[in-house]
Amino acid sequence: MSSIIDVFILHDAARIIQDHLKPSSQPASPGGAKGAGSNSSDTWIPLNNGGRSYVFLVAPWNNVAQAGIVDQQEGGDELQITLKVGDVIRYRLQNLPLWRGHQGFIEQVDVVSGQQCLTTPVLQRRPSTSTALDPAVQTLDQVMPIQLTDVCCEATMIQTGMAALSMKFRIYDDKAALQGNFSFSPWLTITA
Repeated sequence: MSSIIDVFILHDAARIIQDHLKPSSQPASPGGAKGAGSNSSDTWIPLNNGGRSYVFLVAPWNNVAQAGIVDQQEGGDELQITLKVGDVIRYRLQNLPLWRGHQGFIEQVDVVSGQQCLTTPVLQRRPSTSTALDPAVQTLDQVMPIQLTDVCCEATMIQTGMAALSMKFRIYDDKAALQGNFSFSPWLTITA
């Protein structure tokens, strides 16, 4: 039976911008809420140290491949995931302060090795419903359903083996202005 494995990628957008952008390195591609996606003139800034201390990967414990509890590297910049053929893996990107301030959005996930092991990752947008505090009430115990758009990048494991990925993402400020285009290879190794 196939499973869906969710991988949550938290990023520290404020620190990424602080450590990677200088006035001369502002993004060349059009930004804002109506950005048209990647084009050949986009410049992608690789995260320093391979993303260490800028991105934090988390997945269900029983899908993390490290051998022991001490070796479970969840919350770091490297994560090994175990999947079975037919399993779907979904990656979601979120800023550490969640919905406040800067936000990052996955632009593209590429398979850099092991292309025969999984389908090409595809960006997905699906309507979803969640629960939030009711803003009309002063207490913290009243909730209400809210409509969301679930955005993830998804691929299906099609053959036993290992695959490594590379991710490109954009960071926008709280006014929907593009702050930068970034890339990192999260060493999200997939084994079956």
